Amino acid sequence: DNYSSIKQNKTPIINEDILNFKQKFPPDLFIENLKFYEPSHNKALDGLEKGSIQFNLVNKGRGNAYNLEIDITPLTSSKNLSFDTKTIVEEVFKKSSKKISLPIKGDIDIEDLHREFRIEITESSGFDADPAKISFETLAFASPNLKIEQIAIDDNEDEEGEGFSYGNGNSIIES
Repeated sequence: DNYSSIKQNKTPIINEDILNFKQKFPPDLFIENLKFYEPSHNKALDGLEKGSIQFNLVNKGRGNAYNLEIDITPLTSSKNLSFDTKTIVEEVFKKSSKKISLPIKGDIDIEDLHREFRIEITESSGFDADPAKISFETLAFASPNLKIEQIAIDDNEDEEGEGFSYGNGNSIIES
């Protein structure tokens, strides 16, 4: 897609001290409560709307997880969407979780389409989470439908001389 606005971090920052650290117990990572959020609550990402893919990154293991890379891969068209394909989480402690929110935005030329993404989480020691899929709809930008409902001529008598009209109240423009 040459119309996609996908940002990619090609050189993630990885703490070398953490990579060389040997731990006794491995992490056990899971993606839980995966959902798509968008502020209009119509269950679709509209043109010019900013939403997010949200989930809990849960470590049920007895060891900490380090230098986690979250990769989002479009399985359908990503045309007219803007999002980061890679996100780095430095650490998820044992028996804990982190709330993850990955922003996604539709541009003004977005189309009515079904979108699907694959989320993969890799950990520096190879204790990766099972991948997950999420899908949602996008809706084309609905331009406002403006029309003139009524035309009125204000020519009321203004006896105090404080208003902008000066007339006889018959709603006809006269000399």
